[in-house]
Amino acid sequence: MKGSGSSFPEMRPATITAGKKARWTDAEIMRWPKDGVKRELIEGDIYMSPVGYTHTNICINLSTRLNVHVRKHDLGSVCDSSMGFRLGPKTLLSPDVSFVSHTRLAETMTAPEKFLKGAPDLAVEVLSPSDLRSIVSLKLDKYLVAGARVAWLVDPKKGTVEVRTPDASRVLTKRSEVLDGGDVMPGFRCKLAEIFAA
Repeated sequence: MKGSGSSFPEMRPATITAGKKARWTDAEIMRWPKDGVKRELIEGDIYMSPVGYTHTNICINLSTRLNVHVRKHDLGSVCDSSMGFRLGPKTLLSPDVSFVSHTRLAETMTAPEKFLKGAPDLAVEVLSPSDLRSIVSLKLDKYLVAGARVAWLVDPKKGTVEVRTPDASRVLTKRSEVLDGGDVMPGFRCKLAEIFAA
């Protein structure tokens, strides 16, 4: 970024960097600035997406409820947007919220300090005003192709949650509707009103 002394190209919210790098190593990615801005790698390009209060509030509402359920039933781990999932040599994604079962954690973890090598069981993306919906949709596709069992796309502006699986998609539109964990997180249920609560 200009004026920061960084060697990274200038980046704008939810836009690609100028020019692709053939491969970013995990060590290089770990050295990216820790400035509170989320950066992801898609096909060799860096995508950058800062967020605001509404986005953060929704992530906390959802991750808190997921974490309580997952811990109570000893299902695995709930991760925040700091967790990186290596989906390929040129793709590293960090869902806003994710769930990884015990089985998948054992399969994807090479070391506790490293990125997981594979997709989470559940990937959640929350749209921000700076996000391009096409890019977020591409990310959901990549999670599912890499083995995620379900992906949720939360749209704060519309107050909806799209639930995608490898072979189906449905959209919850009413605050009274219930988002459930299906076979991925048996017993998890949460009304949309709880997710969007201020």
